[in-house]
Amino acid sequence: MTKAIVVAWHKYTPFGGEFYEPILDFFLTQMKKYANEYDMLYLVDSTWGITTDKLDGLEANICPVDPHLRYYDAYKEVLPRIK
Repeated sequence: MTKAIVVAWHKYTPFGGEFYEPILDFFLTQMKKYANEYDMLYLVDSTWGITTDKLDGLEANICPVDPHLRYYDAYKEVLPRIK
């Protein structure tokens, strides 16, 4: 593997999920469109609750992390698992 994309997903409020979902949907649509430009997509999920059925055939690795971690610490936890 030579190219990976790592993106953190965090909902800042426990309510309003229906307003957040279009953001993920649009992002995943774009990632499908450009899937030939990267080898693996890593989704760092702290409170989003991303499921594999949401990926709709897109090859991605969902990396759940503690929702209380700062972005820096979440990336620090996930990056060693990236190939």
